[in-house]
Amino acid sequence: MSGGLFAHALLRETGRPVTAEDAAQLQRGHAAAYARLVGQVQPLYEDPADLLRHLDEVGVRTAE
Repeated sequence: MSGGLFAHALLRETGRPVTAEDAAQLQRGHAAAYARLVGQVQPLYEDPADLLRHLDEVGVRTAE
């Protein structure tokens, strides 16, 4: 998830009013954490089709 999407999702979930500087700080923190951890990120499924099948099995709607 991008820093912008992360910030918007977090703010939507908390319902907290946020200034432009708050949002910028969240994005900077997200970017720093991502840069620090990117080498540890692994896909949930090697084959994207397996992921789509799993999501279908558990009732998550997707677009293909």
